[in-house]
Amino acid sequence: MKNLNDALHELHRQAGRPSMRDLQSDLKAPGLLLVPPSHTRIHDVFTRPRLPQCELLACLVRAMAWRARTLDSSVDPEAEWARVFKLWLTADDERQTRYQSLELPLTRLEPEGHSGVQSADRTDQLPFASSQAMSGPLITGLPRAFAAHRPDPAASRAFFLGTSHYSELSDIPAIEAGLHDLRAALSTSNGGSFTESHAATVHNPHQPAQALDPLRRAAEEATDTLLVYIAGHGLASSDNGDLSLAMVGSRPHLSYTALPYNWIRELVSHSPAARRIIILDCCYSGRVTGAMGDMEELAPVAAVEGSYVITSSTATGISMALPGERYTAFTGQILRTVSEGVPGGPPVLDLDTIYRLVSVGLVQRNLPKAQRSGSSNGISALGLVANRAHTAAAPETTM
Repeated sequence: MKNLNDALHELHRQAGRPSMRDLQSDLKAPGLLLVPPSHTRIHDVFTRPRLPQCELLACLVRAMAWRARTLDSSVDPEAEWARVFKLWLTADDERQTRYQSLELPLTRLEPEGHSGVQSADRTDQLPFASSQAMSGPLITGLPRAFAAHRPDPAASRAFFLGTSHYSELSDIPAIEAGLHDLRAALSTSNGGSFTESHAATVHNPHQPAQALDPLRRAAEEATDTLLVYIAGHGLASSDNGDLSLAMVGSRPHLSYTALPYNWIRELVSHSPAARRIIILDCCYSGRVTGAMGDMEELAPVAAVEGSYVITSSTATGISMALPGERYTAFTGQILRTVSEGVPGGPPVLDLDTIYRLVSVGLVQRNLPKAQRSGSSNGISALGLVANRAHTAAAPETTM
C-alpha cells in the first residue's frame, strides 16, 4: 500500500500537482468515467489507508499521466497505468493474505440459524475472496457466512437466453458462442453446479412466450439455486427508463417490441429457490439494480431476497462485443475466469470471487466494468464452479 501511495504522489508531482477539482474535471472527459467522482473521493485515493477502486484508479492514473506528458513527452500513460496496476495487484494480494491468515474459530463461521453450510471441520471451504476483503478495512468480526457452500444439482436449475440475430438491429454473432459455452462451463461434467438435464437454453426468440415458458418451468422446479443468464441488445424505455431485452423482431428505440425485464424478474422472484443468480450481458443492464455511474455496489432496486445480480454495464452504459472475438467482452471474461481458475485459490470459486476477477479483467482491458447487487447477503459466498487451477497440497512424507 505504501509503494502504491508513493507511486501516486510521484505521478501527481510529475503532472504539475493539479488540484483535486482539476483532476475531477479531467475525469469528465469522454471515454473515462461515465459519472465522475467528487473531488473529495479523489482526495481519498491519495490519503485514505485503503485500496482504491480499480476502475477509478485506472482513470485517475491515466488523467495524471496525460498531464505529465504535456510537461515531459517521454511519459507513456499506458505504461504508467501498467506500472501502477502491478502495485495495485500486489497490495490486493497482501490484503488477501492478511485476510486468510486470520485465526478465526471455524465453529463461528456458520451464522446462527444457517443449515446449508458444511461441517465446521471443512477448512478447505473457506473462500478465496469476499466483499470485505476487496474493499474496506480489514474485518474484525464475522458479518457473513464464509463457507463456500455449493448448490445441490438435483434441486437447482439454470436458464440461458441469448439473441444473436435481429431483423432490424445489428447482429451480435459472439452471443451464440457465449451462450452455449457458458452453459457447458457451468455444467457438472465440467466442475459446475448444474446438470445438463436441468439446464434450458433459448436462442433467438421471436416472441416473449418462447423465452418465458422455459424460464417459468425452471423457476418453479428450482428449490435450491436458480441461475438465469441473458445476453443480447438491451433497450431502455423513453418513458420510465425500464430495461427491455431485444428479440429477433425488435425495433430500434421501441422497447415495447422487446421483452420487459420486469416479466423475467417476476418469474424469478416467485421461484421457491433459496438462492437466485441473475447474469445480464446487455446495454443498460445496470437499470435492473439501479446502477448509476461507477458504483462498486449497486442499490438493489429490482433485486429480490436471496438474489445475486451481475450486470455487464451501468444503467446508462453500453456493453461491448469486440470485432473478431469469439465472445462478448463480459461473457468472455466470465468464461476465462471459470476456465482458467485461480492459481493458489480454493477448490471452489464463489460468486464474489468470480465477480472480482471478472471486474479486474475488464478494467485491465479498458472495457466497461461489471456491476453487482447482493454481495451483502449470504449468497455471495455460494460456490459456483470448481477452481480449475487449484492444486491440492501434497501429502506429507513420513520416514
